[in-house]
Parts: sequence; structure tokens; C-alpha cells
Amino acid sequence: MSSRFFRFLLLLGGVLFVSCNQPFDPRGTQDRRLVVFSILSTDRSAQVVRVERDYMPQGYDALEYSSDNSVLGATVLLKAGSVTYRLRDTTLTRGDTSRYKSALRGYIASSFTPEYGKSYEVTVQSAQFSSVHASVTVPSKPSLSIDASSVYVLDNPSRSPTNADILFPITCGTNVRGYIARLFV
Repeated sequence: MSSRFFRFLLLLGGVLFVSCNQPFDPRGTQDRRLVVFSILSTDRSAQVVRVERDYMPQGYDALEYSSDNSVLGATVLLKAGSVTYRLRDTTLTRGDTSRYKSALRGYIASSFTPEYGKSYEVTVQSAQFSSVHASVTVPSKPSLSIDASSVYVLDNPSRSPTNADILFPITCGTNVRGYIARLFV
């Protein structure tokens, strides 16, 4: 019985030893792709879309990578209902230049303000990459109210208990997946 068990372990060890000959790179493969990102803001009339290519750092520390990956010469279209905006290229000042020394490059629509509850489409075409397309629906407008007792606490902090609750109920719009509430006193 023990010799059969010993043979089994020897065979299992041999299979495992032979099968562990595959190199492993945690960074994965790199398929050259467009990376398109933007935040449509309902509080301003200028919308910026950034278009870059993906990258793979030489080592395993992504923070050591500091090259500019902007894709220049792309055609960026933003469709709002029946109106299509062609975004123009622009350069933005980078707030922190400790890692990236170059300015931010992007594409801008300077006379467009998204509306709550509406859907929009972004299409990016580049000679270097295949065309990409995405759509998004801006959530409906949220509402914020403040409880009457909370108004009293804010108006009369010296007459209120130090641990008084300040309540401000938020009603999120449809399609909202999360929110951040901030109260500046």
C-alpha cells in the first residue's frame, strides 16, 4: 500500500514540476487600444474628452511611467439628440507636474451643457486605431432639502447641543449609482 502511495506522490510531483515551466507576467498582454474618458458636467458649458493610448511600463511600478500618451489628430464627435458637436483639440494646464511634465491634451466642446436625464453619444475616430463609440445617460436632477431642526442648529449653534444631528435628505435621480454629500459649515 505504501509503495503505491509513494509512486502516486512521485508521479504527481513530476507532473507538477514539469507543468510549472510557464513564464508569468502580472502586467498581462498589451493590445494597443484607445482610452477615452470624460465627465459630462451639467454645471458648465465646456466639456472635455481625453483620448489616449494604453501603455505598459517597463518595470512593475506604474508610477515610474511619465510619457505623454495623448492621441493627436483624432476626430471626436459628441451627439446630443439630433445635434452633433465636433470637438476641437486643446491644451490644459496640468495642476501637478511632479510626474508628468507635459500639458494635458484633450478635445473640447466649448458651447455645450449636458441636460439632466438626456442621453449622449461619443465617437472617436483615429487613423492609428479603430473607431470607438460610447453612450451615456446623465441622471435626472437630484434634490436636496434640509430639515427645519437642522436649520435651527446651523443658525443657532451656541444654543444647540454639541451632538445635534444635521439632516439633509437627498433624493437621487434615476440611473444614479452613487453620490457624495458634502456639508460645509
